[in-house]
Amino acid sequence: MNPAVLIYRSDLLPPSETFVAAQAHALRRFSPCFAGLRLVPAGLPLDPCETVVLTRNDNLSDKLRRRLYFHTGIAPQFVRALRLRRPALLHAHFAIDAAAALPLQAQLNIPLIVTFTATTPPAPTTPYAGARRAASICAAKRSSAPAHAFSSASLNTSAARLSNAACLKRSSVSSPSELT
Repeated sequence: MNPAVLIYRSDLLPPSETFVAAQAHALRRFSPCFAGLRLVPAGLPLDPCETVVLTRNDNLSDKLRRRLYFHTGIAPQFVRALRLRRPALLHAHFAIDAAAALPLQAQLNIPLIVTFTATTPPAPTTPYAGARRAASICAAKRSSAPAHAFSSASLNTSAARLSNAACLKRSSVSSPSELT
């Protein structure tokens, strides 16, 4: 059986992100497992056997759990469920998701790979502002697992902030396709 790679996206998986699912299913040396904080209503269909989410609904309790994770990185049941997959690698597709995935990387002690894709950074009033705080907390902890960044487009403002926070190191690998 192939080792698992966690494909992290906070919101799994908007209809416009077919490239994320396509890349995950093109892996040959890894088995993909989608990990995120919630499933997007009317999003791309994902196999429940290869998907782990923090919350299943959009009620107040689930919103608070997601907010708690964004601000603190604390989600013990989520981390336990991900550990059961025995992941060898964590892959985030956007800078903001990389920031949100840093607490997982530290808790699972696995390498984090980031694909920077040209996107517009979210407004600072969104819940993702807490993810930037989580990134700085994680950077302060100095996890022993390495983190690598891939650039498939010019770095946006969020990616530059994340790099400047010394959370990610540049990699000699030029594209995520080299992982397949």
